[in-house]
Amino acid sequence: MTSRNIGLAAPVVCALLAFAGLFLQNRRMDQVSAELTTVQGEAAKAAEKRKAAEAAQSDLRYAASDSSSAEDLRFMDNLRKQAQARGLEITSIGASLIGKLERPDQSPADMKMLDGVQEVATTVTLVGPYLGLRGFLQDVTAHNRLCNIKSLRWERTAVGSEMSVTLARYIKAASGTPK
Repeated sequence: MTSRNIGLAAPVVCALLAFAGLFLQNRRMDQVSAELTTVQGEAAKAAEKRKAAEAAQSDLRYAASDSSSAEDLRFMDNLRKQAQARGLEITSIGASLIGKLERPDQSPADMKMLDGVQEVATTVTLVGPYLGLRGFLQDVTAHNRLCNIKSLRWERTAVGSEMSVTLARYIKAASGTPK
């Protein structure tokens, strides 16, 4: 081979290598684009599932849930699950109906909205680590159901910490039941 042929071959080889590099880079960009489209589709599906789940739980988005034994059990079961997730032990739990909400400082229109709404107090005593108890309170207050902390007692014990909390939630009389 002459030096002239070598001189021509070098740019041709470089051009072929550059073309191959561009071709491989283009294929990789196509793969990344396809992966991105797949992930965006999955995110859209997940958003739709979340919206459907929120719509299915719409009865929990009201300040007052319908009065039923299932509502009481569901609320207490949720408290048990939250305590268990935080590594806490429930030593006692109980609920009592406080009664009809009466607010004399409210307007007649506001009183009409409260007609049939009753307050239920649930007292829970938990034992466990401080961070678990703190997290439990955060979970309860961050839930989509209106729940107020009425009283709180916190003590350090030999085992860890003990907390007794009274939570107020609200129920409304079911249709056809006396208010």
